[in-house]
Amino acid sequence: MQGPEFAEQSAASAPDSPSSSHVRRGVLLPPARAGIVETKGNGYDFIAANERAGWRAVPDWGRNGWDLGRWPTAIVMASDEHRRPRALVYLEGDLEAREFDTADERTRFVDDVAEELWRAGEADGPRDVAAYPAGELPPEYRGPVPRAQGSPAAGTVGPSTTSVPSVHEAPSTARSVGRR
Repeated sequence: MQGPEFAEQSAASAPDSPSSSHVRRGVLLPPARAGIVETKGNGYDFIAANERAGWRAVPDWGRNGWDLGRWPTAIVMASDEHRRPRALVYLEGDLEAREFDTADERTRFVDDVAEELWRAGEADGPRDVAAYPAGELPPEYRGPVPRAQGSPAAGTVGPSTTSVPSVHEAPSTARSVGRR
């Protein structure tokens, strides 16, 4: 299975144009410096350990709350527990953590991640995503789920409202995240 490409690029060299969907914003952080708890279990164990460490799982994205990942193999998390906002992408055990100057920069990064996951089939996103050129999805496909659906206002990444099954609970009993 082939997932999104994670290019290493600092915030200073990242273009701001919307057509740069495969360019990463923010500063790449090594897991040890990012405050990530690495686990030997599955993605659900990873979520649980990292939520205890101040990260929040972000299960859905965009106006209609499309999936932002496919748990337990593709997960996006966010943290405001540090001096600057951070985002974390877990893809089949591979980690990418980034730090941003603002929450808006983190939101644009997560927009890019969502688009890549949807295009790669790593998450169930809008059905017509292929009709748009890379980096040019309409505004309703970008940003956190509107507050009316339980997420914080635009520009922030909200806390997880999805329960993570315990290690003794079968994954099939977990809530389906954002399926539309």
